[in-house]
Amino acid sequence: LIFIKPGHVHLKEKVLKRLDMFGRRIMHKELDKAPRRIIEEHYSPHKAKSFFKELVEEFADKPVVVAIYEGEDVIQKVIDATGPTDPLKAPKGTIRRDFTDEKVWKMETGPRLMNNVMHRSDHPKEFEREFTVWKEIFDGK
Repeated sequence: LIFIKPGHVHLKEKVLKRLDMFGRRIMHKELDKAPRRIIEEHYSPHKAKSFFKELVEEFADKPVVVAIYEGEDVIQKVIDATGPTDPLKAPKGTIRRDFTDEKVWKMETGPRLMNNVMHRSDHPKEFEREFTVWKEIFDGK
């Protein structure tokens, strides 16, 4: 599961086109407002962390694009295509490096990590949990 973050929705065509090289996109939704309760649940593993509230505020009730890909080793392929969470540490040729706005490079670590273009599931169990959280969006509820 991936989602393109609010400040980067305008890059959806480029991001999705690049990801389409690594797997078959089986579902995708464009939301004008990501429901707050879904964002809170999505990031619930970080609930005890100091940045949780800021994280939720950054994405709740704002536009996002959510997609699901399938294919052999698709999670690892998407991880490789995306790069690490910190865009400054992402190699050239990765989504987080290539599509991160220049102003982000000057940000402190926390805000920079939230402005890294997109979220992606890191492993199958995380995908399963996240899919359960976002399922109602794909079901049209």
